Amino acid sequence: MNEERQRYLAFEILTEDPSLNVPKEEFVKELWKRVHELWGASGAAKSGLYLINYDAHFKTGLLRYSHIFRNELEAALCRITSLAGTKVAVTSIVTCATVHRAKKKATDRNEAFEKALEFGTFNEE
Repeated sequence: MNEERQRYLAFEILTEDPSLNVPKEEFVKELWKRVHELWGASGAAKSGLYLINYDAHFKTGLLRYSHIFRNELEAALCRITSLAGTKVAVTSIVTCATVHRAKKKATDRNEAFEKALEFGTFNEE
C-alpha cells in the first residue's frame, strides 16, 4: 500500500508594484479557484492542500500538500496571474519533507522569506 506523505512548498508572489500587499484571503481564494479548475472537487479534496504560513507584506508563504500532487500544485500556482488587480507571478522557492527544513532552505535562498521569518510576520495557522 502506498502511503501518502506530506510535503511543504515555500513560495513567493512577485508583483509589478513591490509595495503592494497581497491579502491572504485573496491569495487563498485564487489558489483554490485554480486548484478546482485543474483537479476538480475530488482532486482538490485529495490534495491535502493547506496554507500554513503567509506574509502579506513580503508576499511569501508556506503550503502543505500531499506528495503525489506536487506537479499539479506547481501548475496551479503558475496559473495565478492576477491578485489585488495587479499582474503577479507565483514562484516556488523550495519543496521539502518537513516544515523546519522548508523554512531553513527558503531563508537560505530567498531574502523576502528570511525577512518574514525574522520579523515574525508570518500568520501561523
